[in-house]
Amino acid sequence: PDVTSDFVSARLQKGDDSLETGYPPKALDAWSERLKAWARGGQPDDVPRIDEKAAPKAPRAVSPSVIHEAKGRGPPAAMELIKRLS
Repeated sequence: PDVTSDFVSARLQKGDDSLETGYPPKALDAWSERLKAWARGGQPDDVPRIDEKAAPKAPRAVSPSVIHEAKGRGPPAAMELIKRLS
């Protein structure tokens, strides 16, 4: 989770097959806030880093992807995440 460049690629892959959207609403809310923090140039407080030194604060491109064991859950999860980012 350490920021090492001017973009962040985040792979969400720990969903719940029993949920229509693949993730509970609170998890999608949390991921939305993390993605926004990275895009603004910050780093989320709830994601542990290897290097304690924070990356320079600068806006970043953020590319999330939703990968899920139950293939049918990925698209609904991505759509729910997009709603939160809009």
